Amino acid sequence: SQKRALLSTSTGLALCDLGSHEVIELFNDHDFIEFNHDRSRTLIATDDQMQIISTDTGEPIGEPILTSDMPDEDGDFSDLTAAFSPDGQSIVVARDSALLLINLDGDREIRTIGEYLADQRCGLTYTPDGKYIALAVAHGESDSFEFAVRVWDSESHELRFERPIAMEDEDAYIIGLTGSRVVTSGDQSVQSIVFDCQSGQTVGYYPANVTSITLDRRAALIQRDYQQLQVWNVADVIDLDQLPEDIDAALSSAQFAGNGKTIISTQLGMLRFWDAAKGTSLDRMRVPPGTRIRFSPDARWMVTADNRSVQLWDLAERKPIASYAGKQPRCDFHPTRPEFVIVDTDRSVRVVSIQTQQVMHRIDWV
Repeated sequence: SQKRALLSTSTGLALCDLGSHEVIELFNDHDFIEFNHDRSRTLIATDDQMQIISTDTGEPIGEPILTSDMPDEDGDFSDLTAAFSPDGQSIVVARDSALLLINLDGDREIRTIGEYLADQRCGLTYTPDGKYIALAVAHGESDSFEFAVRVWDSESHELRFERPIAMEDEDAYIIGLTGSRVVTSGDQSVQSIVFDCQSGQTVGYYPANVTSITLDRRAALIQRDYQQLQVWNVADVIDLDQLPEDIDAALSSAQFAGNGKTIISTQLGMLRFWDAAKGTSLDRMRVPPGTRIRFSPDARWMVTADNRSVQLWDLAERKPIASYAGKQPRCDFHPTRPEFVIVDTDRSVRVVSIQTQQVMHRIDWV
């Protein structure tokens, strides 16, 4: 806040007065979780409990939100992800693959309003308009994470959708931006992706890592290469269609085409084709950011997958030639035969012929 600073130390947290530089309160063995919208209240936690304190005085506000002696709780609350609603009337918590809603009025009822599967929680936020809850998750291994944003309606608690989103940093996080928009970023990100929770679409990006948003939601602090800080107008979202040729975006993948004369790279939702000898750009085509992409060994074919479908592309023609429904599908090509495989979360495997674009085999397991 304007009068207080909360410092993280080797032993816990220290609430300090910015005028006198004195320590108001020490919270040993506590971790910071989240501020409310105006930063008048702070959510902190230990291994045994989660508590709201006054940012001004450091005094606890009410009883602990969660404790290890509650039913179905086993402690370690310092490792959860949580967010206040914009009106401050509730807190949403992502914990043990469940999304919990805690009402702060009355008896502080705790309800499970959703579930998710992920190898890692990256961040949780309400949209500033209070209509949606957005959770960023990562699937996969630490060197090959695939990121997605999962969105619930804050009133009905219905899951609206899950969308893949372009990220290149396993230390990713998500911040409420303006209206129904959120921004995903990370400590090492070279772009921050803006996602609209109402439409379910990626709407643009900022050209650096967003570290924080002002309380009036008008300005963002962005960081470039650990060397430069800039104040960025939140309204100045860069349209993905205006992505310049020389954009310094992290490469997701690159490989030689079958003849070795062409290199195909994927970069922030864009496929780029390069002359391997000259290093010059030949062509580019756009796919939705966060789309999972695999190339055939001869680089003649490509499959793209989002959470609902798979498309087979002819790279010479730069267009899709077949589409297949799927449930969070994962795909890969056979190393020697003109085939690819689709694996769905409904516990099925389909083997598809590239020549006929037909499913050759299907395997279901229990």
